[in-house]
Order: sequence, then structure tokens, then C-alpha cells
Amino acid sequence: MQQDTQNMRADRVVFHTKEEVQLQGRIELEADQSDIARVISVTASVVPDGAQVQNDMLEISGRLIFEVLYVSEDASDDVAVLQAQSNFRHSMQTPGSATGMQTRYVIQVEDVEEVLENPRTTSLTADVEFAVWVLDTAQLDMDIQNPQLQVKKQEFAAVETLERQTQAVDILRQAQLPARAPAVSTVIASDAFAVVRDVAGTVEGTHVDGELIVFTAYYDDAQPPQFYTASFNLPFGFDLEWEQRGMGENASVILAVDALEVTPVTDEMGEYRLLDVEARLLANASLWQEIQLQLPVDAYLPGHQTQLQTKQVMLCRPAAVKNTQRMLRFSVTLPGGYPPMEQVIFMRARPIVRSVVDTQDAALAVGVLMCDVVYRAQGDAHAIYGFHAAIPFEERAAFACCAESLQAKAWCLQASATVLDETQVDCRVQLEVEFSCMQPHQTEYVESVRDIAPAQDESAIVMSVATANDDLWSIAKRFNVSLDAVLAANPKYENKPLCVGDKVILYRRIVS
Repeated sequence: MQQDTQNMRADRVVFHTKEEVQLQGRIELEADQSDIARVISVTASVVPDGAQVQNDMLEISGRLIFEVLYVSEDASDDVAVLQAQSNFRHSMQTPGSATGMQTRYVIQVEDVEEVLENPRTTSLTADVEFAVWVLDTAQLDMDIQNPQLQVKKQEFAAVETLERQTQAVDILRQAQLPARAPAVSTVIASDAFAVVRDVAGTVEGTHVDGELIVFTAYYDDAQPPQFYTASFNLPFGFDLEWEQRGMGENASVILAVDALEVTPVTDEMGEYRLLDVEARLLANASLWQEIQLQLPVDAYLPGHQTQLQTKQVMLCRPAAVKNTQRMLRFSVTLPGGYPPMEQVIFMRARPIVRSVVDTQDAALAVGVLMCDVVYRAQGDAHAIYGFHAAIPFEERAAFACCAESLQAKAWCLQASATVLDETQVDCRVQLEVEFSCMQPHQTEYVESVRDIAPAQDESAIVMSVATANDDLWSIAKRFNVSLDAVLAANPKYENKPLCVGDKVILYRRIVS
């Protein structure tokens, strides 16, 4: 039962927090653009550039991209798009952090509001939530070298991050319009997000399979042109290389869409029914290994008074992830003051997870679907309007995790809407929710043992009667003798657990 000095490396959580902030943007029309008659849809997305940790502070930088669909103030009521990019730097207090530590973060746009200052200027505000973990891959130092020390060890599951990298990934895919959709004349706007579907080890690293979910708004080639939308789920794959070979299955990958371009091309019939989709993704990846730590949780020096120096640490375990998919069906009502509906052009749904709780048998994500419905008004095929609706949702997953470690993010795989009558829309949304758990666990281990009083020469033979929760270790420590000495005097208990009332003989030295 001796313990040598150990220097073990493991990932630990230094700090975890969530903060909500408001980020601003502003759009002004160019000289050749028609005035804004009305805004029909507003979205915002965040492209993180990275995070820097300094002493007790964390700074996250990135770009906030606003996209505004609006109807122009001219005879044809054309739909046009405006984009604004706003760089941001957000600082957070992270007590205990130090320069060089690593971060994991989830950034979620919770709400977007626009204010039409005048027909040529729009101000924008996005409510953004930052969920941040500061991590450190550090030594767990223990100085308990005395060979006479009695040390009780406990096994803990942990992870050690071996490598990290950020890689730009270029994706080129071709999408085909549905059979009934009209051909494309001009692409007005597009956005996309990327989802990791599978991570597999290869000889040299990691192969990542994912899905790019693309939304595109366009005009057809009719006269006058009509406004349409289409969405596509495009699979992709790419490889990551690591210096550590043979461990590629233990990779964690987070994707962000850095750039997107959608271009119409002709099919074999000469019609513009194909779309070339070019996307640049930023892949933030880490390679880790699972380890089993034998940590000393108790210690003493037989025949001596000792003082333990302990240390608390929040160890990381392999992150657990579970995805759920469900089709939601609901109806929304046209707000007052809008002209009656003739046809829905498109509906875009953006799910926002407001909270995640750990129930008795499942994880529960509570959120809201922020829906933008764009429609043609009755009596005029070119009168296009848009309105917003907020639909609450709940999603459960059989997923065991403490509430403090739970995270969830959601996205829509498909969304469609049909007019029921002039004021009601029937909506269908295929929702996917990803639950994740960092699984950190707090533990306390013995960092060092200090001898503060030597033994005297007096000795005595004693008998201890086992009580509830007693074992040989607790009795040996209580009477300050070695576990080997207790076993030598009581060999019948070497392979037999103690029961209440069992008698244990001890030869103890008296400590002043």
C-alpha cells in the first residue's frame, strides 16, 4: 500500500459560465438600391474566429452576419436582400484561468430585432448567448514518497487532450431543384449550417462525415419574375491528420460555416435547375485519449500524527452526445393589420433552446421556434409580406447527465407551410436536437502528507469491534497502524469483508 510520487496529466474544468449579450449591426442602402418598403425576414449567424485566455479573463472574437429580406419600394415590389457583417470582441471574467488554457464554447443567436430608421437605413440587434468552458490539460502533482505511508487509492475515469487544430475545409456539392420547382434565374440569398454526423479513425487520422443544410431564395425566369425558395441536405466528408497515429476515433469536431456561395447552372436540358454550392467550413478539432487515474484519496503514516494537503479538481470525462429528430406540426395565425394570404412563399424556422434540465429519466430541452412566414397577398401576386411567430417546443432524450453539465442545440432539417385560409397557415418542421454532456466530476485527492509528530515507544494490544461502514482501512487508520500489520494479526479477513460485530486485533503504538 505504498504510493510513489506521480505526475499524471488530465483535462480539468477550470471555469464554466453562460452570458447573454446584445450585438449591434446597421445596414445602409447603396445609391443604386431601391428604398425599403417593408422588411419580411431577418436572420443572424455567428462565425467565431477564436478565443484567447489570459489571467482571469477570456476574449471571444468573431463575426456576426445579418441578413435582411425586404420588399423594395417600386412598382414590382421586388424582394431584395441586404447583408451586414459586424466584427465583435466579447470579454468575460473567468476566475482561475491563465494564459494558454483552452476553451470550448457554444454561441447561440437567441433573437434578432430590426428597426427601420428610414427607407434606406435599418438598425439590427441580436441577443447572443455564450456558453463557455475553460479547460486545462495539466499535471496532477502528488508528493507522497515516504515508503511507510499508507495510501488509499480510487480509480477515476478522465480524458487527456493530446492535440488540437483548426482547419479550413472547402466543400463543393451540386444540388438539384425539386421536379415541381421553377428554374432559377437569380439567387437572391442563401444561408447554411453544418452538422457532424460521424467520426471514424483512419490510418493517419480522422474521417469526418457531415451534412450541409442549405436554404436558398431565388427568382424564376418568368416575366415578371416570381420569388421562390428551396432547401437541400448535402452530405460531405473530409479527413484530419494527427501526429498521434491510431487514435483518430477519439476526435471531437465542431463546425462553423465561414463562407457560402450558391450559383445556378444548367442541367442536361439546358435549364437552370442545378445549383453549385460552395462552402468553406471551419473545423475546430481536438484529439483525446481516455485514461484511468489512480488517485490517492486518503493517507496516513502509522505511529505518527500526519497532516494531509488535499486539492480539489474538476476532471473531464469523454463527452456524451445524443441526437433526436421529430416532425412538429402546428398552425400560426396572421397578425392583425396584415392583408389576407393567398399563398405561402416560404417559411423559415429557427429553433432556440432556452433551457436544459435533467429530469428523473431524461434530459429535457425547452425552447421556442422562431418562424418567419413570407406570403403573397390576395389580389396581387407581387404583393409580398412577411410576419413572425414564436412556437414553444419541448424535446426529451434518454440521457443521464447532471443539469450543470447539460447542453443542447437545435436546428431545422426541413420546414414547409401551407395556407389553410386567409389568416391561418399549417406548418411542418423537422426538428433535430443535439444533447451533449461534458460529464465533469469533482474530486479531491491527496497532494502531500506532512509528518507532524513522531511515535513514542509505548505500545498496546487492542481489540476493535467493527461497526457499520467499517473496513480494515478505516480501522487501521483509526488506530494509526499499517494495513499490513492489521492483516498479519487478522489473516481471516484478508479475503473476507468485515461484518458488524467482527472483532479485529491490533498492535498499536501510542502517539503523543
